[in-house]
Amino acid sequence: MNKFAYMAAAMAPLLFWSCSSDGEDTAPQEQTAAVTVALSLPDGMSSRAVNGDGTKANDLYYTLYDADKAAVTAYTGVKKADFFTNGSLQNTLTLQLVVGKTYYLAFWAQNADAPYTFDWSNATVSMNYEDGTPANAEARDAFFNWATVTMTGPETISVELYRPFAQVNIGTNDYNAAVAAGTTVTKTAIEITADTYATLNLLTGAASDPVAVKFGQTAMPTDDKGFPTQEDANAKAPDTGWTWLSMNYLLMNAVDATNSGGNEVIGKITLSTDQTEDKEYANIPVKRNYRTNIMGTLLTATAEFIVEIKPDFDSPDFDEIQ
Repeated sequence: MNKFAYMAAAMAPLLFWSCSSDGEDTAPQEQTAAVTVALSLPDGMSSRAVNGDGTKANDLYYTLYDADKAAVTAYTGVKKADFFTNGSLQNTLTLQLVVGKTYYLAFWAQNADAPYTFDWSNATVSMNYEDGTPANAEARDAFFNWATVTMTGPETISVELYRPFAQVNIGTNDYNAAVAAGTTVTKTAIEITADTYATLNLLTGAASDPVAVKFGQTAMPTDDKGFPTQEDANAKAPDTGWTWLSMNYLLMNAVDATNSGGNEVIGKITLSTDQTEDKEYANIPVKRNYRTNIMGTLLTATAEFIVEIKPDFDSPDFDEIQ
């Protein structure tokens, strides 16, 4: 009797394994495959700015969404610090995903000091335009895009990231004349009463939440390549006749699939400095992923002086008899 009980106990695991191996009581394992994403930042003067060539957007953030655009927990808000390094504008990312499923990937590249806030469940990023936000902040430059992939096996896709901002620059050709006249501008700010946005959807490219922006006075932008005039863009050499007063990134909307968008108009931009009266510029055209340059003689004005010698003396004369 004891011998029989021992044999029954020994056979139980074998019987369990036999039942499990017939496939009727267990779910089939999902097959996975690797998707390799070749990511790149734009390389070209139409999308690169002199002060904003993409090389400072080192950190990559990404989130994986399922077919219903619900964030996949294990791949939500993943940060790859220094993903783009040493001036490189390209790198690859590899993920192991389930074959037979469709996924959406949202990407965002930025500087480590960028001030943005993410809501990955809704695939949005907020611009954080508080009053007094520092002007002329190169750390605000950032890039994004999204991709769709249906897994049938190992996949390789290419994704180019785009800037969702228009870069608005203000330059003057009379800076030295102003200094000679006793006015040395060192800080600038801009204010926009409307026509820009506070929220970007990373899976559609749509900008929302119109907002007024007031950037606080900050040191003027500097760049060894000089102010980015159109002539500079064509010749790729600095135009030393212009001084860079202001450089700011503004979130604009997009109207086409390439994210480059159409022209929009900012009704009024107000430039202030630490030394001069405010200047207003109306109906300024802007475009996502492009730059707008406002240029002119902005700090001084021509003053006409009339010098006259009057032929008649004032009267009465002063007579003094010695």
